Amino acid sequence: MGGLLTKPATESSVDRLTTLSRDIEEKTRYLTDALRSKGLEAPSYKANGLSDFPLTEVEAVRTRQELVALTKELHDLVLGPRESLKNMAWESVSYIPLQAICEFKIAEAVPLTGSICYEELAIKVHDLTGIMIVPSDLRRLMRLAIANNIFQEPKIGSVAHNRASLLLLEDESLASWTAFYTMDLLAPISQTVAAMKAWPGSQETNQTGVNIAFNHNESFFDHLQADEARARRYDLMLQSHGQREGYNLSHTVSGYPWAKLGKATVVDMGGNEGFVAIALAEAFPSLSFIVQDLEGMRTPEMMDKIPEHLSSQISLTTHDFFQPQTETGDAYLFRHIFHAFSDKYAINILRALIPGLKPGARIIINDIVLPDPGVVSRLEEKSIRTMDVLMKAVCNSREREMDDWKSLFEQADKRFRWQGAWKTSGRLWFIESTWEP
Repeated sequence: MGGLLTKPATESSVDRLTTLSRDIEEKTRYLTDALRSKGLEAPSYKANGLSDFPLTEVEAVRTRQELVALTKELHDLVLGPRESLKNMAWESVSYIPLQAICEFKIAEAVPLTGSICYEELAIKVHDLTGIMIVPSDLRRLMRLAIANNIFQEPKIGSVAHNRASLLLLEDESLASWTAFYTMDLLAPISQTVAAMKAWPGSQETNQTGVNIAFNHNESFFDHLQADEARARRYDLMLQSHGQREGYNLSHTVSGYPWAKLGKATVVDMGGNEGFVAIALAEAFPSLSFIVQDLEGMRTPEMMDKIPEHLSSQISLTTHDFFQPQTETGDAYLFRHIFHAFSDKYAINILRALIPGLKPGARIIINDIVLPDPGVVSRLEEKSIRTMDVLMKAVCNSREREMDDWKSLFEQADKRFRWQGAWKTSGRLWFIESTWEP
């Protein structure tokens, strides 16, 4: 598989450095040649630089991912295990300025062009947020952020935007991603081990780092909905998550044989405002969709998001997927839903489907399947292992291996018939079962 960085057993540690250097040079040359052939620039942290790598062809994307993994391995080997451990712990300090940038609205406080001195920046922060911060503290936070490629200091004592900091103004979903992980999740993440000590092996949604950090007895999702600003950050953060490489809806559209369903009704479970149904309805006109979600997701603003030309194919309805299913469909789609629930609650979700299921109904899950260690690239493995631990931190849930998915259906009801699982071109898999009473 592209990007797998397993070194030959006979390769010495010294030879590995040479191999990595050669591979990095080769892949860098491929990308630079491709950029030059198309007259394109590479990404840059200059204020007017590119935010994203502009090559989107499959081979270029694969090469870039491999290059990221290779440079990371070379970095770690040259650093050495001792210093790598120190750095991993040390880097936690870098979250402080990132949180401050979000909390103090520093991206808004810095002028779009030109620069601003720290004294004036502190005044601007106070005007925007009501928060008092002395210039010397602001300066120390900003200079660490600048060392991490966020903002720049074109002359001593003054701050200006760079490409990364401007993105916090230009891309609301990315800004929400950054704010959500620093303002809303940093405290719960830091309390995850404490929660594991307090409630060993818990599958309950209200026995997590969230509950210790915020001192309440609510689930993570109830915690989100209790604060309007936090709920909005979460919704916008999900948009940014969907834009990450491997999570784009195109993989969901192309990764399953939807056309084989014929003229069918698909019930999109926990389908939010219907963005998955919209993408599928555009590609497969013979399919109709019933998008189910909680009442809070059915505001007039949300209801207006279905394009008029798809209104006959898609309906937004209210349903709690823990309650008995009332719609009889040909298929029930769960996209990135089960990873937010422990086995106990995932099984309850499957059982709640049974009242609405007809013989042959399909349960289609689009979610992560954890690989065995070392099977995928280090880059992809770190991403999915991070998600697995994050789910433990906030929901007491988890990502699942293939046998775990099979077991969920078996535990829910023996009449669910396992049909298999396969990886899409992205990070998510399709897992399928049918109802055979």
